[in-house]
Amino acid sequence: SSQLNRLITGFTEFRQDWSHLPRGWLTYHSFNFIHVQGGELTICLEKKTDKLEIMLATGPRATNFMQDFSALIRPRNPDRCSAMSHRQCASGITVARLFEWIDGPLARGW
Repeated sequence: SSQLNRLITGFTEFRQDWSHLPRGWLTYHSFNFIHVQGGELTICLEKKTDKLEIMLATGPRATNFMQDFSALIRPRNPDRCSAMSHRQCASGITVARLFEWIDGPLARGW
């Protein structure tokens, strides 16, 4: 689709403090929202054990869902999650290229 040819424009890292450790310790769980040119599509990438969970969202309601739940529909603890600053990237990487990398070199080395 035309979304595959769109450029990745930036990302936002979310950090979720572990529930069994005090807030602000050096370790945390992380998931990332990849922002796509045009602002319609957001991709969530999240490593869980030996798997990479991927979610795609269009629109604010779907994006809010990704903040509240993992790909396996497990609820996140919003009180322990915080968004880091949005980072711009001018990499020229398209969504298709990202998925080719995930399915190719990343999968082989995982």
